Amino acid sequence: LLLCNHKLTYKLMIIWLSYFVFFLVPFTILNNLNYPIGIFFIVQFSLLPGMIFYFQFCLENNNPWSLLIKIDRIIYIVAIISLICWFMFSILKLVNPTSYVYTDWGALRAIPSFYGIYFETQPVSVYGISIVRNTAFFTEGPMYAFVLSISFIFKMFLFKKNIREIIVIIFAMLSTITSTTLIIIILVVFFKYLKNSKNHLVNTFKYALLPIFIIIFLITIVVVLEKKSQGGESFGIRVDDIHAALLTWLKHPFIGSGIGNFESLIADMNTTRTQFKTPIEIGFSSGLFQVLALGGLPLTFVYVYPIVAFAIRQHSKRGVYALAFSSIVIVIFITSIVTYEWLFMILLIMLYVNSLRETDTYANGISNSHV
Repeated sequence: LLLCNHKLTYKLMIIWLSYFVFFLVPFTILNNLNYPIGIFFIVQFSLLPGMIFYFQFCLENNNPWSLLIKIDRIIYIVAIISLICWFMFSILKLVNPTSYVYTDWGALRAIPSFYGIYFETQPVSVYGISIVRNTAFFTEGPMYAFVLSISFIFKMFLFKKNIREIIVIIFAMLSTITSTTLIIIILVVFFKYLKNSKNHLVNTFKYALLPIFIIIFLITIVVVLEKKSQGGESFGIRVDDIHAALLTWLKHPFIGSGIGNFESLIADMNTTRTQFKTPIEIGFSSGLFQVLALGGLPLTFVYVYPIVAFAIRQHSKRGVYALAFSSIVIVIFITSIVTYEWLFMILLIMLYVNSLRETDTYANGISNSHV
């Protein structure tokens, strides 16, 4: 804030007051009627307006994505280190684990650690071959895949492209062995295909082949999901999670069943997957439907509005890339539990700030700020 040297605008102050008076306070009171709301939620959502001010100031200095650019650099470094460790320790088995750590993410178990920088958290079977997912220092592959995916779509659609970094991120995504990363990579290829070329003849040829490309795209998605379903329970669990969330939401569509009220979701799940298991072992797989079921329509609006608004506002400047970026963020939100992850919250705030009418004159700063 000290670097920005700008006063708070009247409009931002109105947004800040309106947010507390018309959303956070009444929502907390009403949602708390169904389930005691956690202090973490209140603290996190109380900080959001301050983040809006900060990113607005950064935007006025032609550097709207400054924080995320720094985060992206860290993700790139982590991707390099994790790929090296995954290949040396998990594939080639050159070194035995140097220690073990215990985690209760799911059932309590010991996790092999390599020098405290790489952990083998999820062994899986791919076409009958046993392999360990590259999860870096995260508790599971999907969470690491989420972080890599955010970096990937920023590099492809918003930041100045760096082919070397993109290749590293793609390899890191594939090494997590998650269906979500495969779908995201396919979606990126699809949206890249839709981008108009400067050559009119190329555009005509692309549009002529578009139906065939769409068919190939859909078949690929179906094959990925089918293999996921055959390879384990993950796909079936995702479907059951969405079904349970919709049933839970219908009970309290406006105020939700209560932030943190995971028991309400479990009650509507298939009993074959919940018997004799603790809530932490059951888990949940969709951030968007978690928000819908437990936070109702108001909280869902807070999460979804910045994503949609960014696509609409930036479409005139970025064309299909604005739609592509927002669409893939929605896919990530549907397929990952990232509801209260700070990276996701920062992303939403940045999208909101860049969807404001006043941001148009600074939009060019996105590509220029990434060196």
